[in-house]
Amino acid sequence: MAIADIVSNTISNPTLNVIPAQAHADIAAGKVIQIDILTGLTSAPADNDTLGFFGIAQSDVASGDIGAFQIRGLAQAMLGDTSAIGTPLNPMSDMMLNGQAVTALTGEAQDINILPAFAKTLELGVDGELKTVLIISQ
Repeated sequence: MAIADIVSNTISNPTLNVIPAQAHADIAAGKVIQIDILTGLTSAPADNDTLGFFGIAQSDVASGDIGAFQIRGLAQAMLGDTSAIGTPLNPMSDMMLNGQAVTALTGEAQDINILPAFAKTLELGVDGELKTVLIISQ
């Protein structure tokens, strides 16, 4: 079975939280990547992308190897900035999760609980730390 078929079958099963994907580069544990659901290949996400399909590496994955990526539930993720508990997080091009600015969509202060986000922090964390997050989209 091709990696794309495995990815597609896993995504359609809401009880599975981890999918395999082929790394586009060396990916450290906790980094967030975008997964092409047609090919099963990873790529670095665009900054603040909320429309892609993302996963968090469960362990270090070498370029070209198949790795396990968390797509739902609790995960250990690499933070790209200081984030308080409950901060909405989005993938960035450095493959870390950054706290979302409350002015991100309109330029005006908003309720952070209604902004689109990939995950939310469950622990206070700073730039470069692996912290527990809850994946809330997908």
